[in-house]
Amino acid sequence: MNASPFSRYGLFVASAAVLVAAWFTWTLRSQRAPQVLVSSINRDSNLQERQRRQRAVALLFRAFHADNNLTYSAVSDTMAMYGGRTMEAVANVTRAPQSLSIEYTDGPQKGLRSGFNGRWFWRQNPGAQLEAYAAMKINAADIMARRFALMLENYDVEWKERGEIEGHAVEIVEVMPFHPAPGAQGPRKRIAIDTETGLSLRVETFDHRKQLIMRTTLSKVDYAPQVTPIAPARIIEVSRRKDWMIQDLGHDTATVVKLTGLHPPKPAYLPQGFQFDTVGVHHCSDAKTPFQAALARYTDGVNTLTIFVLKPGTAADLANCDPKSATSEDAPQTPLAQPVVAETGALVPPPGGKGQACDFGPGTLVTRNTPQGRLIAVGDLPAAELQRVIDGASIDGDAIVQPENVKPNPAR
Repeated sequence: MNASPFSRYGLFVASAAVLVAAWFTWTLRSQRAPQVLVSSINRDSNLQERQRRQRAVALLFRAFHADNNLTYSAVSDTMAMYGGRTMEAVANVTRAPQSLSIEYTDGPQKGLRSGFNGRWFWRQNPGAQLEAYAAMKINAADIMARRFALMLENYDVEWKERGEIEGHAVEIVEVMPFHPAPGAQGPRKRIAIDTETGLSLRVETFDHRKQLIMRTTLSKVDYAPQVTPIAPARIIEVSRRKDWMIQDLGHDTATVVKLTGLHPPKPAYLPQGFQFDTVGVHHCSDAKTPFQAALARYTDGVNTLTIFVLKPGTAADLANCDPKSATSEDAPQTPLAQPVVAETGALVPPPGGKGQACDFGPGTLVTRNTPQGRLIAVGDLPAAELQRVIDGASIDGDAIVQPENVKPNPAR
């Protein structure tokens, strides 16, 4: 499969989106979070520790609001680790409520533009036309509000220290799991929050081994930029000429089956804290071809576990754990999406000799063959834990059914 520069280096776009798209506006509909926070804070008998956590919680809520409601532009500088290799990129980012645009000015994907407006995601490679990349059925704000509440159930937050970034005073908050998976110490995040505005100026991401895998820093922040987001109508019009690479369909399993002939995988086992998120469909190579993968996504609020089932004939190429290959097909550049496969790094032994396992830096990938096709699980978890998930995963239906010729589109 030929990977575009966007898909090959899409992690950088995702990292910038994780920072500037962050968590969408917190709403009062998520009532469990305050109760969980109080319970978490009350567990600490030490007064100083309670105060540090209370301060961290207040900062986290403030950053949650600022990251998603402020309008600003900035320069985003990102470092990411791929299987022991360091990659860097610089981009101009413009953010407004419900919209984001990123233009890379330096690094492997220089010239790439991407972003979203509402439920619609787009990308544009250098010298190429605008592409409609992904559509979401459920409003992103609703999904992220639910994830924010879930994060507060599964992750501790702690105030660490004061600092300075580009002349801006910041306070640093660390997010770490209450109950990491067996053999894991993360994932974790370390967030530097602007004391004046509440904006997250730096986000450091640590994987399940507690190793730094990504750092994104905002500089030259302008809070009064000219914002001209690409209209949803234009993105949707483009999708009529070339279908979406990805559709996130919420809970609509029936449409997934119609589009792919596959049922989203259902695991019998999930790591502690993970809950069902959404289902969707994915092109394995090009949006001109029929959808070839069905997916089910689970999350604990920070860590996302995505399980794909691929039709026979496409699985072998996509699940090739060759560290020299760069066969990535990344989902829309937002925290809501995860890659089918990412640029691979060092091979790790497959647990119990089952399938394949790859450590590609920002997470782990494992596979398992079934009569219906190949299962692929991607998440920031130890390989043995991911293997346990897909070993117990089932695909409804006795056989692959043929997808319908006319594919419904949630954005039309």
